[in-house]
Amino acid sequence: MGKGKRRSKTAAAAIYQSLPPQHKKVPSKTVEISGDSDDHSLHIPLPPSPSTSDCPIYKQLIKLGFYLKREKVDDCLRQLGDSINGLNDLEKADICYRKFLFTDLNSCGSGGLVDDDNTHTVQAPPVSMPYSCSFDTHIQASNGFAGNLRNTKANKDGVPPMSRPYKLPDFPVTEGYSKTSGLVVCFGELLIYYIYIHEPSGPCRRDLGGAIANVAVGISKLGGSSAFMSKVGADKAGYLLVDLLKENNVDTSGMRVDFDYNVSTKLAYVSLRADDDVREWSFSSTPVAANMLLYESELDRKLIKKAKIFHYGSIGLIYEQCKTSFLAALRFAKTCDCILSYDPKLKLALWPSAEVAREGIMSIWNLADVIKISKDEITHLIDAGDPCDDDDVIKKLFHPTLKLLIVTGGSEGCRYYTNDFKGKVRGLNVEPVDTTGAGDAFVSGILYYIASDPSIFKDEKRLRKALYFASVCGAIMVTQRGAISALPTKDDVLQSVLSIAAEHGAKRPKTTKRDAALQHGAFGESV
Repeated sequence: MGKGKRRSKTAAAAIYQSLPPQHKKVPSKTVEISGDSDDHSLHIPLPPSPSTSDCPIYKQLIKLGFYLKREKVDDCLRQLGDSINGLNDLEKADICYRKFLFTDLNSCGSGGLVDDDNTHTVQAPPVSMPYSCSFDTHIQASNGFAGNLRNTKANKDGVPPMSRPYKLPDFPVTEGYSKTSGLVVCFGELLIYYIYIHEPSGPCRRDLGGAIANVAVGISKLGGSSAFMSKVGADKAGYLLVDLLKENNVDTSGMRVDFDYNVSTKLAYVSLRADDDVREWSFSSTPVAANMLLYESELDRKLIKKAKIFHYGSIGLIYEQCKTSFLAALRFAKTCDCILSYDPKLKLALWPSAEVAREGIMSIWNLADVIKISKDEITHLIDAGDPCDDDDVIKKLFHPTLKLLIVTGGSEGCRYYTNDFKGKVRGLNVEPVDTTGAGDAFVSGILYYIASDPSIFKDEKRLRKALYFASVCGAIMVTQRGAISALPTKDDVLQSVLSIAAEHGAKRPKTTKRDAALQHGAFGESV
């Protein structure tokens, strides 16, 4: 090392002692990173057999919870050789791990060490493109890792803090989103649904998504600009979900991944009853879900600054760690003049009680500019009130700075309330197959419109057209099974609108589909 860079063994030992207990022992379930040239992927193996090697570097990696293939560690040490003096075993393990990440997550194979204050004497060759990290399919990166890695400052002893294991770099920005409408940043959770038809022991299907994630994808599929902020575990489920967002052109630069072996991506279980399509929800509780552990320091404030709309639900209020980050993001978005869009998505199975859920949901009610809530959810929020009575709704749910309140009622349509007008948009009668995600499709439709034209709050005619567009999105959604896969595209919606207009006797327009739907009044025919 250069002059003044010799590191203290005492300081390094102190760092290790400061690690959480779970990082000082061999975990029961570990993450192995495989970097073979023909397999750039992460695997969740069974716990490896105890190493018989007396390699001190490898032992330090074990203590930190990093199970790297022994040959990779040996290769790293051969490259380091004796060129760096003054490093103890823990610090060499640190360098090996970072070098391993850079080398083996680079599909071009060039690799390189992080060139920061702590390793500046080590050669850092240029890192080429692209990168990939995946399970069944590759998650292609559109920019280098170097710009995304956290730059942790060294302490007075020249040793970087290591209170948590190194994490994979942030997911890169997806460049494929629309530039014609404002960006909608969605803050929520990513999870995998296991949906049981009729009975828990009956047929089961798997869906990927999450309410707020569905909205992000829905906006993108309609042709809008969307981004998603959340956290997943370093497991197969997490990377499949992020891959799905990227495939649908959702900006994933706000995504974070937790490498703690006790943390996993969230799972949900839904039972559908055939008689009335009632959905019963339950959620996995162990191990800890990654979305509960999003830290305030991990928020992408630059992404929020770009947003026209910041959309969120109430799930972030349930878990204390995530609540702090969620409220910080919410308040920051408010200072950036974002339109705050709130869809509470009440899931009583996640809350300690119905009363705690009501208090939590209402605690941030007055911050929102746009609120969408279902008629069923209102019954939990209005004490001794009628969810169908406009006066009760306005008195108890409308606040002075609210621009738009929407109450959805499925096939009955939706009611809307602004400072200047109120009304109802009639729903569409369709044969439902699966109502999962219908509300998310509706929200996608209305936010897509608002992002393109924020002034619709002042124009009732345009607002009604936007709400009808959103209703068609929801109606299309319930006619198919699936979550994200069933979300409609703009062409799907416009084709449906033209079909509805034809059924009501409207002349077939000769202009484009979009102009036809908007100019010919097709939206107004059924409202």
